[in-house]
Amino acid sequence: IEGKHTGIDPVRFDSELFHAAASAMRRLLGAAADSTPLICPVGMSVLSSHKDLRRIVGMMTGLPGLQSGIVIEVPGDALHHEGLASTGAALLLDAGIRLAVEGSLPDGQHMDILERFAFEFWSLKGIHIAMSGKSTDTGGTGTRLVATHLAEDHDVVAIIDAGVKLVCGPLFADPKPVRKRGDVGPDFPDQRKEAL
Repeated sequence: IEGKHTGIDPVRFDSELFHAAASAMRRLLGAAADSTPLICPVGMSVLSSHKDLRRIVGMMTGLPGLQSGIVIEVPGDALHHEGLASTGAALLLDAGIRLAVEGSLPDGQHMDILERFAFEFWSLKGIHIAMSGKSTDTGGTGTRLVATHLAEDHDVVAIIDAGVKLVCGPLFADPKPVRKRGDVGPDFPDQRKEAL
């Protein structure tokens, strides 16, 4: 959760979000789940709690399909220094859990961090990618850069120029009608006879 919100327990929020992701992934098991995983974020509070991490690890190792279909995303802030949160990310990695990172990483250390934690995805706001140039280079780490918060056409142009292939944001997630006006099909009773 970005910022502080009164009355919301961040650990409980992350835990319920993880259980919702696990429930969704159990319906999507198979090859498609491996290639299009669900990215589930956890915050500093969970990463700093061995008890909460053990619950996540226990559930994912108990259901192997979850281990291949869910990627746990940790905040970049957790990796700015060696602490409980950084140790928590290492525990997830040691348990064979797929990892992603969100947000900026320490200048000059990002390549080492990407390699150390074997991050599959690195999510950064599009504006940060467009302005930072080389600092977002993932080299040969295999980490795939994801541009987020793309809401304007010119943001997309900047991201294409930066060579980023994965994007998300309001520009790509507007609600769309299932059918366009004039479509013919079984859901349109008045047009059914004409279609036959």
